[in-house]
Amino acid sequence: MNTGSILKVCTLVLLFQSSSAFADKIMTEDTKERLVSVCKALKSDSQVKLNRALKRTRISHHDVANGLVCNGMNSLAYALQNKAFHNVSYLADKAEVPDPLQYAAKKEKSEDEAEEKAKPN
Repeated sequence: MNTGSILKVCTLVLLFQSSSAFADKIMTEDTKERLVSVCKALKSDSQVKLNRALKRTRISHHDVANGLVCNGMNSLAYALQNKAFHNVSYLADKAEVPDPLQYAAKKEKSEDEAEEKAKPN
C-alpha cells in the first residue's frame, strides 16, 4: 500500500489541549506521512516501532493518546481494533490513562456526539 492510499485510508487529526505552538503550523505532507507512520506503528503492536515513530514526529505519548485519530478512531481504539494490545498497554501507561478500554470507549462516544451536533438539521 503506497503513501497516497494510506493517506486516503487514514484520517488524521491531531488536536492539542491548550494553545500549542505546533498547532499553529501548517500541516505539511511530511507531517501527514509521519502521523501515518505513528498509526502504522500503533497497529503493528511493536513498542520499538511506536517509539521510533514518536521520536520522528516529536509528539508525546500523551498527545497521541488524547488527540491522534487513525482511520476515524482515537489512537487507543484504533490499536484495540487491530489487536495491538501491547501498544495499548504501553501507550496508556506512558500517557497515564488509568483504564484504556474505558477511555477508548468514552473518547469514541464523545467524538460521535460531537459529530451529531455538527450535522445540520
